[in-house]
Amino acid sequence: MHIRAQNSALIVRRLALTDFVQFEVFEVSPLTSPVMSTKGKLLCSYPGPAIQVPADTFMDERFLRQLSSFLIQMDVDRLDSTPTISKAGSVVNEVRESVHPRYISELLVGILRGCGEPAIVDRITKRIGDEVLWNDAYRPWRRSPLWLNLRVSLQTSLRPSSLYKHFMLFFHAHLLRSCVRQDFPSELLFAMRVKMARRLSKLGPAVSHHVYEFVHDIAKRTEGLLLKRWIAFQAVGSISPTLQPLTLDFAVDAHISLDVSYNYLAKMLRSASHGFTLTQFVPSRGQRLNNVHDFAQFADGRLAQAIAMDQRIAIADFELSVENGLLSWVAASTNNDDAPDVITSCIQQYVAGAKDLYGTSAEDNSIMILTIMDLWVALDTFATQQCPLLKQYSPEIPSDFLHPLLLHRSSSLKRALHIEEHLRRRYEEARDMTSIFSNSINDSCFALKCFRTSDHLQRLYDEIVTHAQQERAEKRAELAVLNQKSKSLLTEASKRDHEQAKNNFGRDMHKATCRKCQLEHQAKALQIGVHEWPLPSSTAQAQLAVFELSPPRAFSTWRDMTYMILRDVGLPSVPDSRDQPKVLLDSFSGLECWAPQHQQDYRVTVGSSTKSFSDQTHYKMVRIPAGESSVLVNNGLMFRLYDRIRRSWVIGSLSESSVAHHCAPHIPTSSPYNRLHSYVTGTEHTPNEFIATQYHCPKEINLHEFLAFSGLRSGPRLQWLNIARELASPSLSFRREEVHTLITQAAWQLGPLSDGDREWHIDLGIPSFGKALLGELESLLEKRKTNWLEEVTVRTVGTSDTSDPDFCLICLQLLLSAVSWRRQRTRMFQSGHFCCCERPEI
Repeated sequence: MHIRAQNSALIVRRLALTDFVQFEVFEVSPLTSPVMSTKGKLLCSYPGPAIQVPADTFMDERFLRQLSSFLIQMDVDRLDSTPTISKAGSVVNEVRESVHPRYISELLVGILRGCGEPAIVDRITKRIGDEVLWNDAYRPWRRSPLWLNLRVSLQTSLRPSSLYKHFMLFFHAHLLRSCVRQDFPSELLFAMRVKMARRLSKLGPAVSHHVYEFVHDIAKRTEGLLLKRWIAFQAVGSISPTLQPLTLDFAVDAHISLDVSYNYLAKMLRSASHGFTLTQFVPSRGQRLNNVHDFAQFADGRLAQAIAMDQRIAIADFELSVENGLLSWVAASTNNDDAPDVITSCIQQYVAGAKDLYGTSAEDNSIMILTIMDLWVALDTFATQQCPLLKQYSPEIPSDFLHPLLLHRSSSLKRALHIEEHLRRRYEEARDMTSIFSNSINDSCFALKCFRTSDHLQRLYDEIVTHAQQERAEKRAELAVLNQKSKSLLTEASKRDHEQAKNNFGRDMHKATCRKCQLEHQAKALQIGVHEWPLPSSTAQAQLAVFELSPPRAFSTWRDMTYMILRDVGLPSVPDSRDQPKVLLDSFSGLECWAPQHQQDYRVTVGSSTKSFSDQTHYKMVRIPAGESSVLVNNGLMFRLYDRIRRSWVIGSLSESSVAHHCAPHIPTSSPYNRLHSYVTGTEHTPNEFIATQYHCPKEINLHEFLAFSGLRSGPRLQWLNIARELASPSLSFRREEVHTLITQAAWQLGPLSDGDREWHIDLGIPSFGKALLGELESLLEKRKTNWLEEVTVRTVGTSDTSDPDFCLICLQLLLSAVSWRRQRTRMFQSGHFCCCERPEI
């Protein structure tokens, strides 16, 4: 018999010519750990402990009554042999694990040992192909323990005559015959036939002639049925050939006629022009945004609407408004509590439009990042005013965040200087360098410090605890009522006998409406939901949860925008985490009523890496009867910061965030300079490194140009000296766009700040160097101005100037000469006076 609640089986047998009864016990479902860890199949020995009891003792009515009562109770009672698991300090039953059979293999065997003696049995070894399979299920799928019980019973009974395998073969054949008669699906019949044939082949000639004929006959019937079904399927699925080659005319059928398209094609061919058609410029009629001084006019989606109407104009106007009017608006909005929300809305709308417009343009991306950081400084100013505690913490934006930007306008350079000075002041004021995005919970954590200084958060904590205590009292009363109801039902069932009825053959059978069984089923079906304490048992975790339920609004917007800059802009290539939180804080049933509606608007929140008792786990319902410890459980959640937008856990370390990839110029893969891209974007390579890599020099570039190109940015403080040297040298091909990109990168990239000056560009403030540089630029322009192919060279001259005030007039004259040359060449092309066959001067 299978004793289900104790995961065990009991075989009671009386052997021939003996005066004792033998009890054999074994486990029917192994533990999950050996099943999961064992490669292949488990080797198990059956039966386990065995006891033989004298037949007179076994036939005693009192012995049988007590034994049957014990086995009936063991079949349904869940005792302390049920495996348990500790979750959040609460011990709950683990329904996915197998029960230890000790109440049968130890208690019952011990009792029987007092009435008899150990039996000597011939044990068998079976290879058990058990499985533990589940995916979001209450219980895992396991192989049937009842089937194992039947096989062990058969094999131990039939072993002396070696008929077990023959019987199983016969049984499979008999079962297959029944399935054929019941018209089972073809795939099942095929699999059953294969298993039967496998058993037959393993037994070989040891099979009796009668069994062999029976198996062979069933196999032929199955094959005939499968063949018949296959033929019927082919008949339905087949399509008679319809191709009639003799009726086809390939010449006519292959002729393509474009009767409707002829006039259009002829018109297009006649209208082919060798020049460019002029199109009239029609300006946008939408309202311009360049004179907006109140940034609240950009909020609530109005900037996004303007971008949708005319993307480039709207973004340019907004950038101009940020450059000219942001500082004055920030100063005028000091006491405006909605100012952080306005800045947040502007950042979100601007980033969504600008990223799509600028693409991979390094110069445009630099302006975009500069604009974002201007807005972030405004947001940081408002956030620290409304939440002074934030000043004690790191601003999170790295101090070198703007160093890769490509800026050349004086106004842009001043804005970058303002941003970096703001970051420097924030780092100096920060007393606690614990990251706002750290998941470590300690006394220096921002959330805990804010909680301990906030009366609002402490009142919220008290309200949650008081409400939870009231719910626990109600749950405790409900548990007492259900336990009493279960006890009453079982008591009433114990006073009744099972009801019998006569079947059609006059035999006694158990009545389907047996009242005793109904009462037992009602008692067994009683369940109660657990009550999970809404806050974690750890005081720090509980305070963190309350803080994240109602954080200061200015802090939340600041945290969202800072993470957006560091993650989306600075670390876009870092993959998102695959695992997802089991539950978010504002969707947890124990706290969702305390979360404000706008909580779901925040990007950064907290989620739990573990499941909730009451919402998701196997343990949310407990069978009755139950104790308070299994119903009133601790909070099982472990909170971490979570990003709603990317559906990923917040990255633990954001210190590597950088915008260098946005400011790296693109060189086409078809260009011979593509292999030298690393020498354009960085300044860390040494002369020894690029000298040692001369074998990488493309064949389209001579070795002198390779060395000049690779070494121009070798050493950040030597860049302008290298530019001045190469202007006078014939090594670089200044007409190449890649060389222009290299020099632009060196001339415009900000680099680090030292005492208000840019270290990489400090040479431009030296008069003698500025005079020499301007002289080389003027000489280069004079050499190239008669060559129409040197347009790129002229652009390079226009990007390389000095900011020293003593040379402003000379710089202006140089730029005017470059502009005059470009205008002259444009007029020549437009008038057609320039012959395309004219040889360029070299």
